[in-house]
This record gives sequence, structure tokens and C-alpha cells, in this order.
Amino acid sequence: MSLTVADCLKLPSLRESSVVSGHKGLNKIVNSISVLELVDSDMLSNRQLFTPNELLLTAFTSIKDDVNAQCHTIEMLYESGDVGIVLYYVGHFLPEINEKLIAKSNELSLPLIAMPYNRMDLGYNDVISDVMEAVFLNHQKESRYVNQMLERISQLPKHQRTLGNVIQMMSIHLKSSLLLTDTSSRCICFVKWPVTSPIDAEALLSPFQASDHSRDTEDAILLLSLPGESKMKAYCIPFTDVPYRHLRLLALDTMGTLSKNSLFQAVELLQLFSSIWKCNIDSMQLDALIPAILGDSPDRVYNIAQAFHLDIASINTMLLVNLKDETQSLVQNQHRLEHLAKIARNELRILERPAIADVYNKLLVIFLSYSTVSKNDLNIRHTLMESIFEVEPEASFTIFTNLEDTLHVQKMFLLYTEYYKYSTQIYPLRKLFTTYELIFARECRKLQMESRKRTEENILECLNPLFKESDGTDLLQTLAVYWLDADSDTKKTGELMFLHRNTIQYRLNKIKKILNYDITSMPEAYMVYRAIGIYRMMGLSS
Repeated sequence: MSLTVADCLKLPSLRESSVVSGHKGLNKIVNSISVLELVDSDMLSNRQLFTPNELLLTAFTSIKDDVNAQCHTIEMLYESGDVGIVLYYVGHFLPEINEKLIAKSNELSLPLIAMPYNRMDLGYNDVISDVMEAVFLNHQKESRYVNQMLERISQLPKHQRTLGNVIQMMSIHLKSSLLLTDTSSRCICFVKWPVTSPIDAEALLSPFQASDHSRDTEDAILLLSLPGESKMKAYCIPFTDVPYRHLRLLALDTMGTLSKNSLFQAVELLQLFSSIWKCNIDSMQLDALIPAILGDSPDRVYNIAQAFHLDIASINTMLLVNLKDETQSLVQNQHRLEHLAKIARNELRILERPAIADVYNKLLVIFLSYSTVSKNDLNIRHTLMESIFEVEPEASFTIFTNLEDTLHVQKMFLLYTEYYKYSTQIYPLRKLFTTYELIFARECRKLQMESRKRTEENILECLNPLFKESDGTDLLQTLAVYWLDADSDTKKTGELMFLHRNTIQYRLNKIKKILNYDITSMPEAYMVYRAIGIYRMMGLSS
């Protein structure tokens, strides 16, 4: 029998706790426990960790007064594989459990479990000890783990049911680094355990190649020597997932507890996973291409590209599509993005443009070859955007061109994840962003943060003459719309503000006189432009 969240609630240390919300997730399997003390929402958004079937203990101390951050945090924890959250010190550090947090928990079917209220004498150690002992005893009872693993996989959201996640779950269970290859020794998936291990795919694979076991149909065992480690057993188990497709599972016996029987079960699990969820290694390997590119894994990218005859070298542009409207559930948003991915792939196929399009980290990611000076390429981009706008009119696009390698791609993706939200605050009407808007948002955000540390510095000082005017708010709003929304077009500014063009021109002339700047001349007026961006970002402009 598997240990579930409901079973954990019967343990001595959790008997006095109460389930606040997310009751539908009480049947989910628990396989580990962890503590989250200091919460950094941006870090959680950017992390690539998958922690399957983890029960998490927290007091939300660092975000106790920020309900939106609490909701975002449990959403990210759910995405990482957590199956339940135990809240400590409610009524003390955490004043209350907000209704918004309860609603998010119910939406995710992620149980929120509250320890007794107003109790400061309760520590994490009792729950950690009880749960880990229960997990250990449960593992001891089950010599055959395939059925439990299948149940755990079935409980994963559809978009988390990937080959990489399944192999990672097996790696954690077996406490072993695992490598899946084809008979050409091409790496399909590699997961190391523990994550600090010095082993890499090549170090695990090369001894079998050197000993002529690379194409054998019989399983093999070798002794490997790693830097700073004693010799360890390494296993190679050949198998087929579909007729005529030969694969191999390699495993490193890190703890000295691995057996052929447990590896045969791992192979059986991979075969069942492929059969039950109609997943073949080809499609799953192609699905891994975008994570490999964004994860800066050039060898992995090369292997997948070779397998599918993709000309990766010609790809120089990344296009990110954000739904913007995320009022629906995570699952519904995922379905919307998957639908957009199909539209993008079909449209690019019709346009005969080689490209890769898939869903990643709540975004539609498209890689393609693109030239900013080609009229044909510009038409392709417009056609693609129009097709997506027909289905998702509120979607926004961010384009990165002239990408040199996977490291460059990763840097641009990180720039996006950190500063896209600030770009939308500065340019709320924009549907297409580029690298430059994100860099500008980064500069504005850093100046804003630095000014908080140096309170004597006023980053909006150059706008003070406008603040002093009786109609200063109107003037600032006009300047913000003129520069940030209307591309310095007086007619468009008037349309957006529902004012006559002459009124806009009058206000702009007045601004020039007050500031003694020619606001149409750059870079002289750049300091004012930047101040207007920060003014917008701080929410001072309606």
C-alpha cells in the first residue's frame, strides 16, 4: 500500500492538524518531506527542480503579509511536484489563512494542512521524523515498486507526465544515477543522484563502450572509479519499448544497494509508461529539445537535433508567447498553450519555415530562423501573430533575434523571466516586446531598487518641475502615453487619450518649456524618458 497525504494525517505529530482546503488531493502519494523557510517567488518561478510527491512544511514567514506571493508560491510548488503543504504558526507569524489562498489550493487540489493555531511550541522535527519513518517502513514492505510508481505517475498533471520526470522519480527511488540511451549510444535522458554527484553521462557510458558492451543484448555489470570516490558498480540493462526499438538503461550503484531485480522493474516501468500513456521515446525526446536549449545543454541539443535531422545551426530567433490573461486554472491554461503550439506548428509548416514550437514554463516557446531585414520573414511573423491573436486576442509576444548559442538563449530567457512583468507595467498596451524593452525595464527596476536603499536620492527629480504644475498630472500622463504607448505620434496619443491632436501638441509644447528639454531629441531627453518609465512602473500613472 502507498503512503498518502491522508495516511500522514494519522501520524502522531499530525493528528491535531486540520485540512483547510484541497481535500481532493488527500489521496496523493507522499514519498519525501521538506521545509521551505524563506520564500523567493522569482527563484521558485525560475527553478527547474522536480520534487515528486513531496510534503512541504512552511510558515510563510517571509511572505506572511503578501497573499498574492503565497498563492504564487503554492502554484510553483505544485508545478514542482509537491502534494501537500503543512502550515505552521498560524495566528502568530501567519495572521490567518486567506480565502484567496484557500481558493488557489482547491483549484490545484493541493491540500493545505494547518497545525494547531497559536502554538509556538511545535517544531518541524516531529513531523519530519514521523513522515520519513512512515515512508521508510512503506518502502521496506514493498519489494516490488512498479505499481506504486504507476500510481504516482497517474497522479501527475498531464504536462508533468514526461520521460524525464519518470526517470527522475526512479532515480530518487533507487538512489542511483540513471542514463537511458539507444543502441547508437545516443543519450536520451540522464538524471544523476545525488545532484551533487560528479558523474556525467559520458563517464557512465564510456566504460561500457570501451568494454564492447555498447551493443550487447545481454545485461552487464562493470566497476567504475570516480574522482574522490571508491569503486562503484555500474549496470547496463538492454530492453525494447516497442518492437524493433532497442534501448539501454544504465545505472550507477551509488549506495551499494542496487540489484538487477530493481533495474528490471525500472525497465518494466518504462515499458508500461510508454504503453499506457501512448508515449514513444521519439516524441518524448523531441519534447525535451526546448528544455535542453533553455537549460544550456548543447550536447543534449546536438544529440536530439541529429536524431531528428534538425538544422539547429540555422535557428537564431526565439519567440515567447504569454497568455497574459491567466484567470483560468493551471490545467486550462496549459491546454490553451498546447492549442497555440499546434496552431504555430501548422502555420509554420504551411509557410515552409523550419521551426520548433512547444509549451515550456507556462509559455509558448518558438525557435526559428529569422531575419529582421527580410520582408518575407516579417510577413511570416505577422501571419503567425495574427493566427494566434485570432484564438488568444490578449496574448503578447516577445522576440529575441541574433541568438548565438544555447548560453545566449538561456541568458535571454532569464532576462524575460525577471523583467517581463516590469516591461508590461511600463508598456501596458504593447503586444510585441523585444530585447530592448526588457533591458530598459531592467535599468528602470534597478534604479528604483537602488533609490530605496539611498532614500535621499530622488530618481524622479528631473520630473519635479512638472509635479509642481497645477495640471502636472495631465502633463505627465500625456508624456507617458506619447512616449511609451504611441511611439511619439501626436495623433495616436490623442486617440488613446480621447483628446484632440491640438490639445496633445499644446501639452507637449508646454512640457518642453517647463523642462527646458527638447523631448523629441535623444539622447538629450533620455533621462526624462527613463524617469517616465519608472513613473509608470511605480504605478504613479493611471
